[in-house]
Amino acid sequence: MLVLYTIRETGFCTQKQICDNYLLPRQTINHVIGTMRQEGLLQLSREHSRGREKAFVLTEKGRQALQPVLDRLNRAEEQAVEQLGREKLHHLTELMQEYAHTLRLNMNGEE
Repeated sequence: MLVLYTIRETGFCTQKQICDNYLLPRQTINHVIGTMRQEGLLQLSREHSRGREKAFVLTEKGRQALQPVLDRLNRAEEQAVEQLGREKLHHLTELMQEYAHTLRLNMNGEE
């Protein structure tokens, strides 16, 4: 799902983007991307690749197969935001930013 989230937001994904954004091991994301490529869902995008960092986009097969999942995800997110309301969503966002900052500090050995 994280590959789909990233592609939905930016139009492409790189292994580094996903690992950095979600603090996941490279090996895990490499396996996910490799599997999606073998299934014909992702393809290399030379346009978005930079140096050694390869970028991937959905293939036509990937768009057709995954669009229903993305549509359902979008609807669910919109409903959740609506049900939470602005105040709770704002508070949740602040807490998540604080959590991410604290997590980064701890990952870097700072306190």
